[in-house]
Amino acid sequence: MQATFEIIIADSSSIIVLHETNLLHLLHKIYSQVTITPQVAQEIKITLPDWMKITAPSDQQALLRLLKDFDEGEASSIALALEHKNSLLIIDEKDGRKIASSLNIPIIGTLAVLLEAKQKNFVESFKECLNKLVNKGFRISPQLAEKFLKESGEE
Repeated sequence: MQATFEIIIADSSSIIVLHETNLLHLLHKIYSQVTITPQVAQEIKITLPDWMKITAPSDQQALLRLLKDFDEGEASSIALALEHKNSLLIIDEKDGRKIASSLNIPIIGTLAVLLEAKQKNFVESFKECLNKLVNKGFRISPQLAEKFLKESGEE
């Protein structure tokens, strides 16, 4: 990522799949600190590393509006990102990405995190990381997988 963000906010799915594949440490290597909401902390059900901070969104009205269309983790993550103008939201769900983008929230997904880890030489093989995700049930279209493999130089 070229831009520097004041706060990195992660939704549940990326944390869960990175944890299940023993790749969670990459978030720390790339971003130093990652923020999650209390709702995400409940959803992920892991012992949080010390570099992961819990912050609740303060705009309850925004949260309530988002809860009409999203689960608590996604809604709270998007609401928190709305409160921080210089935030980056790590989110994989298609509808969540769509609404976050429409609200001008910079977003990336788990695959972009892994690509950045490869580009910074934190992992040897993007493809190996991708295979770990897929083996844990991470859903990805063949076209998107091909796009990221090409970007990683491992097509």
